[in-house]
Amino acid sequence: MALNKWLLVLVFSVLLNSLMAQQENYGFLVEFTDKNQSAYSTDHPEVFLSERALQRRAKSNIEITEVDLPVSQYYVDSLLSLNARLHNVSKWLNSAVYLTNNPDFRIEAFRSSFVKNVTLIYEGNSKKSLTSANKFGHIVEDEPADFWGSAFHQLDRCRVTFLHQKGFKGQGIQVAVLDGGFYNVNTISGFDSLMLNQQILGTYDFVNKNQQVYDDHEHGMMVLSVMAGNIPNQYLGSGPKASFWLLRTENVFSEFPLEEENWIAAAEYADSAGCDIITASLGYSEFDNPEMNHTISQLDGYTIRVSRAADLAFERGMLVINSAGNSGNEPWYYITAPSDGKNVICVGAIDAMDNLASFSSRGPSADGRVKPDVVAQGVKTSLFNKFGNISEANGTSFSCPLITGMAASLWSAFPNKTNRDVYDAIQYSSSNYFTPNEGYGYGIPDFEKAYYRLLQNTVSDVGSEMLISFPNPFKNEFHVNVQNIGNTDIVVELYAFTGAKVYSEIFTLPGSNFHRIQINQIARLTRGVYFLNVLNGASRQTKTLVKL
Repeated sequence: MALNKWLLVLVFSVLLNSLMAQQENYGFLVEFTDKNQSAYSTDHPEVFLSERALQRRAKSNIEITEVDLPVSQYYVDSLLSLNARLHNVSKWLNSAVYLTNNPDFRIEAFRSSFVKNVTLIYEGNSKKSLTSANKFGHIVEDEPADFWGSAFHQLDRCRVTFLHQKGFKGQGIQVAVLDGGFYNVNTISGFDSLMLNQQILGTYDFVNKNQQVYDDHEHGMMVLSVMAGNIPNQYLGSGPKASFWLLRTENVFSEFPLEEENWIAAAEYADSAGCDIITASLGYSEFDNPEMNHTISQLDGYTIRVSRAADLAFERGMLVINSAGNSGNEPWYYITAPSDGKNVICVGAIDAMDNLASFSSRGPSADGRVKPDVVAQGVKTSLFNKFGNISEANGTSFSCPLITGMAASLWSAFPNKTNRDVYDAIQYSSSNYFTPNEGYGYGIPDFEKAYYRLLQNTVSDVGSEMLISFPNPFKNEFHVNVQNIGNTDIVVELYAFTGAKVYSEIFTLPGSNFHRIQINQIARLTRGVYFLNVLNGASRQTKTLVKL
């Protein structure tokens, strides 16, 4: 299958030389000088991106650039001879992470002309100073006596109930969940609907390099329950019809920049899979080795690699939603990376009475931008505990997935809108939009208002299912079936991945009937992926085509 093809390209080099667990004492981040030895080309992105990823880019007219090309396999393999194994690779940041017991790896790697920089990001023999409990910062409390409809308030406060009543619950939206494990998601009854409806699209463990994520920490399971939990008449998540990729990036027993690199690798994986949203209730500031700590001045959306990667994800058409952090009562008072990203929706926490949670990390970013972006209920958030029972917990870890599921529900109402459209609608609908501050950011979103904002800015569209083109792939010609919805001309356009328009023709068709248009002046086009646009009055439809 095509999906398996690009997944193989993505993870093959990572799976090589991989073990079930980290056993090496050192982890090094190696940044490369260029991609001169890459075997891939921007002319054939279908080799390393799924069709859904290409369609997402087409919707936002996003160009495929060298940043999207996989890292040179020659560069990557050349450093394996230094008694190291490959942990993961970042094409966006042109780098790779190696685990080794060779203390001289850094010196030896620098002897290669294609190595730009080498940084120590993991020490396996260091003292573990962070426990899983204070790492995630959540407190599981007793079950409420009456948990019928226990999620209602946290959903209705942001008016996502309005969307649910209209039938918009995230269907058609793919969400990548980055976390420390998804304990028993495959057996807890509250996730039965996910399994029965095949809404879990895939899993991967970027820590141990396998697909087993259901036997690790329960934090990701709790996060998922806020979005997708479904116990009829007792509990409903904020985006229960969305589909999910469950990606483990966090080692709950230690804290090192290595986990930021896992986050980056997972984000690129999500991009290649065609995900619409990346959500992570994770943050990075202080590490087990204090010499690796970030500083507050680095929270500018660019300096820290994981924040830069989060913005690169947004630039590729995805919505990125991240928890603000639970450091509001600690010496590190501020948000953590990657929530400082310029286009990351950073989510803080409030209680059921709209009071700001004392633990919710504060803004602004180092360069003065409003952070957090929005807030939602993160005190006594209703969710599933590790036994699968409805319970409550505290933390921005849980206000974040609340917003994520709501964003998926909103986007499902307007699938042709871009990530920027959805981002802006959420921000503009928020209660403090004109008076943002360092605690609430822009405030509590109102997804009913966001819905009407997007509706107001939407022109009428004939559904994409009405646009039929064949054959696909094509060689020298193809046909398009369209319905003339009025006495208007129909414009047919083809765009290359560079964004260049390579074909355009106007057709005048009689009546309000279906017509078959033959497109045959395209034999000169080179092989590759193209985007077909059909403009029919106020309607615009887009479809991905492949020329052989």
